[in-house]
Amino acid sequence: MKPITDQPEQEPEINGSPENALHPYKRLQNQRTSSTDGSNEVQYVEMVYKEKAIPPWTHQLTVRALVVSHALGTLFTVLLLKLRLTTGLIFTPAYMHPGLVGFSCIKTWITIVERCGILGQPFTRQENTMIQVCVLAIARVALNGGIANYIFAMGNSVAKEMPTTEGNDKLNIKEPHIAWIIPYLLLTSFVGLGAMVPLRKFMLIKLKLVYPTGQAIGHLTNCINAPFTTKFARKQFTTLVKFFSFSFFWSGFLWLFTGDIGCGFQKMPLLGWTALKNGFTFDLIGSNVGLGMLLTYNTCISILIATIFCSGFLLPYLRSKSGVWYSSDIINTEDYRGMYGYQDFGGLAMMLGDGFYNVLRVVGVALFHKLRNKYTADDHLQSPPPDDHDQTSPCRSDEQIRTQHFLNDPIPTKLATVAGAALVAISAMLLPLIFRPLKWYHVVAAYMISFVLAFIQAHVVGLCDLILNPAYLDIRAAFVFGAWAGIAQGGVLVGLVACAIMTNFISAAADLMTDLRTSYLTMASPKSVFVYKVIGTASGCIISSMTFWYFENHDRKFGTDKAYYTAYTGQSFRQTAIYGVQGFSGFPKHYLQFWCALFILGIVINVIKDVLPKKVAGYVPNPTALAVAFYVGGRYSVSLCVGNLIVFLWRSRRKDQADAFAPIVASALICGDGLWNLVSNVFAFVGLIDPPWCVQFSRSSET
Repeated sequence: MKPITDQPEQEPEINGSPENALHPYKRLQNQRTSSTDGSNEVQYVEMVYKEKAIPPWTHQLTVRALVVSHALGTLFTVLLLKLRLTTGLIFTPAYMHPGLVGFSCIKTWITIVERCGILGQPFTRQENTMIQVCVLAIARVALNGGIANYIFAMGNSVAKEMPTTEGNDKLNIKEPHIAWIIPYLLLTSFVGLGAMVPLRKFMLIKLKLVYPTGQAIGHLTNCINAPFTTKFARKQFTTLVKFFSFSFFWSGFLWLFTGDIGCGFQKMPLLGWTALKNGFTFDLIGSNVGLGMLLTYNTCISILIATIFCSGFLLPYLRSKSGVWYSSDIINTEDYRGMYGYQDFGGLAMMLGDGFYNVLRVVGVALFHKLRNKYTADDHLQSPPPDDHDQTSPCRSDEQIRTQHFLNDPIPTKLATVAGAALVAISAMLLPLIFRPLKWYHVVAAYMISFVLAFIQAHVVGLCDLILNPAYLDIRAAFVFGAWAGIAQGGVLVGLVACAIMTNFISAAADLMTDLRTSYLTMASPKSVFVYKVIGTASGCIISSMTFWYFENHDRKFGTDKAYYTAYTGQSFRQTAIYGVQGFSGFPKHYLQFWCALFILGIVINVIKDVLPKKVAGYVPNPTALAVAFYVGGRYSVSLCVGNLIVFLWRSRRKDQADAFAPIVASALICGDGLWNLVSNVFAFVGLIDPPWCVQFSRSSET
């Protein structure tokens, strides 16, 4: 879409219809006029921005946005790395509020400049989105670049703290040093960005994955940047502020009663003691309810059904096989040699089946159309024309406008693909120079596996916003690559490097899709998003490495149990790498049959969905949503269903109002809870304020 100017221009033809040939904002105006009687205002989000031109993608790249982004990115990097190195916590709320903070910073700057008599460049929602994208790119390297876990685990200080001396030789140890950390990050942090570019339209337009975090950020950005020229815009902003404030203060109230382990209202037996024992309760967390409001009915019900099956039948059955299929002496609940080997790899197997089928389907359909000469760019991705009874649906019209803009401003797919392939080749040549036991074919194999896992991660995040820690997805690489190399040939180090490469790849791909979902809603250019992602990633490699170097040089006992920056996460990852060199021989009995059955099940469910008529196929559970049950408990699924039920009841009474305001309410609940998590993590960072009280629940007989 081109910016609106005062000069007349030829209107683009969309989908060939005379109505769609109108400029999108004019078409919205016509629909708005024809569908109202003057008493009720049709609730079009994009109509609010009709007076604001959409700047070209080059104008969305501004110096002030880069300055604010790097300042916020540095702040979040320091916070993230300190928390990871001291407590092992994974701090995800940093993903929620850079856009809001950046909006406040630049708005303040513009106000000061204008009062000095200088006319500044207007601040747009597109520029606000770029701040969000760049900050997240910088923070992602600190969170998933491997510095606080895999790279940390390579060092001698961590190896000395291990209960075993296995793998404590020179080939299996690599001391972390800034001289090789920066080149390593620069080599491995960009490949994942190009991996999802060819599939971005399939994921966002064809599958219509919502990416709830990206959607929440997009709605937040639209609301805070909207001009209050219409009643609808003012009502949207008021709704956002109300529920944002409620979620923030409610999360703060719940935090006050979490003063010790096992404390908090999340342990309240609202569904009964038996349900609580199996993990089923309503956790009262606003972000989970808001997340459920954004998900489809099929996704929420699939997760609930699978969670009930896992908690009520599958996991109790596997526990009953303790001492028969696996050793009863295994106490660690995350030991792959015990029941966790079934649970963790079983969920991945079903996701792999789903991802494998979808990738084959995309490639097969594209090749079929190309061979039949019926393929034209993006034709099969264009949004279908609205139904007769839905011609004036506000959400439908907004979606058409956004889809048109998203498809008309593409990222150069060939350039991204070629650049990614070139980086893989360069990494295969240079990484073995940094890590002596690593071979070029290890690097190539790691990237090939990463692509499949990246699709799975992007699919899971888009479906239900479950940010599977990439470590959970790629720690299996330690078993593959560690056993491949062998401990005598540096298998521990090879396994850690392979995991680090895959973590970087997977997280970059999933985060790009989340940012593209945000840009889709804010009408920001996908090209600008990609450019800012590259700039932020490059800066993150430098900032994260320098921050790690600073922490390391200001703690003489760095990496030991007695240090301020302990070896907690490093020890756990190195222990897994040591297990990995043994291969799959230590896994429980019948694990291979269990995994294969779930992999095939993921494919079969997809085949059934494609064979059945569309109306019936909508009731078939989603394989990835079913697999999520292996990683989450009943508490999470109940909260999602509560939010889903709220939207269902709201839509049954006032559909148009629910379509317009339910995403705003959901986004406010998610962002409010995220802001409090940010505040509580700052409290933990400073170390001055702890939750003052503890509330626990028990049976009267146990009291």
